[in-house]
Amino acid sequence: MIGSDEEKLRVSYDKKYKQLKDLVDRGAENYKIDSTWASVRKLRTKISIIIKSVGAFSSRIHEIRGEELQPQLIELIQGFIRMWTSLLDCHQKQLQALVDCKRHSLVMKTTSQWKSAVKVTKELELELLNWCNCFHDWISIQKSFIEALNGWQMKWLPQEQELTPDGPAPLSPTRIGAPSVFVISNDWYHAIKCVSGEKVIETMRGFTEIVHMVWEIQDEEQHQRLEEEHLSQIYDRKLKSWQAMQIDHLEIVSDINDGLKHHDDSLMALDLMKQRLDEKRAIHKETLERLQTTASNILPTGLVPTFEELGTFLSEALQAYKGIRIKNDSGGT
Repeated sequence: MIGSDEEKLRVSYDKKYKQLKDLVDRGAENYKIDSTWASVRKLRTKISIIIKSVGAFSSRIHEIRGEELQPQLIELIQGFIRMWTSLLDCHQKQLQALVDCKRHSLVMKTTSQWKSAVKVTKELELELLNWCNCFHDWISIQKSFIEALNGWQMKWLPQEQELTPDGPAPLSPTRIGAPSVFVISNDWYHAIKCVSGEKVIETMRGFTEIVHMVWEIQDEEQHQRLEEEHLSQIYDRKLKSWQAMQIDHLEIVSDINDGLKHHDDSLMALDLMKQRLDEKRAIHKETLERLQTTASNILPTGLVPTFEELGTFLSEALQAYKGIRIKNDSGGT
């Protein structure tokens, strides 16, 4: 609002001043010159008042920046350092526990309550996706905050850039002797800019894909189990029915026990069903083995790499924050 009023007054002042100069140059009547001169002085007074107001406003902002913003920034950064330190220690312990688990044989248990098992696996996948998204948002919000803060701070510094043989030098609060609060926000901006969570997100997504594969195979295995059980029940009923019909023919029964090789139509039908059942069992067994192999990779190729990348990220973030110069103007911290 002040800037807008000041600009309007400046335009009016320039217009009146040119008018006054023109009157003097033309030797106009004194009353016209005096009237215009009075208007010029009035506008100059208003401009002076606005300039003083802007100066007072600017001084107050600098005062608040030094007395309130800077201590709060220092406290916030120190809080982040404590947070990174605590998280790093926690994840290192969790990683060690996971590495110890890798030394043991992990077995994927199947259950008759297959719908419940598949549901739990799917819920785990959704939780992992949410974990990945939350981590991404967490880092993005931090970067957006300090980018906005530092951008606002830099607007208060002289924008003239030093020319070097390599071109204009980046704006540096330290080089131009700016107050510590500018150095702190600029250091913080460059520190967090160098910390990337992309590798963590990539391993999280890889972990999620493994869990999704387990869910798909788990669902496939349980459907195959139902098909196998259903076919086995049908085969057992037909076999018992055929045996009851042939109870008086011991030789035929003996042949059945030898593998159902009798060429009777009924025996051939049973033999074909037995072959189908054996095929179903073989396919189901292969799926169980595939499920076990995929599930056993959850720790070594899914969760452990994720925690390793988290540890690396946290270590880099901690070192970056420790590099921020948070000393105040008196040399303390």
